[in-house]
Amino acid sequence: MQTQNRPGPLPTLPADGDRESLVGLYFRDASRFQMLTEPGERRLARKLVTSLQVIRQQLALPAETPHTLRDVLGSLGDACALPGRCRRAYRLALACRQRLIESNLRLAVHIARCYSQHGIPMSDLIQDANVGLIKAVERYDPGKGFRFSTYAYWCISEEVRRRPG
Repeated sequence: MQTQNRPGPLPTLPADGDRESLVGLYFRDASRFQMLTEPGERRLARKLVTSLQVIRQQLALPAETPHTLRDVLGSLGDACALPGRCRRAYRLALACRQRLIESNLRLAVHIARCYSQHGIPMSDLIQDANVGLIKAVERYDPGKGFRFSTYAYWCISEEVRRRPG
């Protein structure tokens, strides 16, 4: 006799009036990721720079191409058609991107909280902060010498401030 794998009951999302519950879930999920220390951030930035340099060299991109994820990865085409070394560098760059986003979610929440007294729902502020964080990761140039968190703070604040109030 075969047993059927039946999934448990589906989780229910709170009603529209219970937005604070969604925000609480987000806080809990964001706290799972460890913040990067300064040496950890430097190591991750070096990995990112190295992977972007490999991609630029393999694809023979012009030397004046900026060292940002947005510019280098935007000039790729189909990632599946890349040579092996370039494909590994591409995956490493995406892993660095993911790690930078996850490790700075708390920063995004912190900045969103600073603007919570302006009458905008917290869930909207967090969403704007996350958009700013993603833009910061895409535009970050580790070669300039600034820490990512310093650059991200500015980008996130600009995105949250841009919201019409």
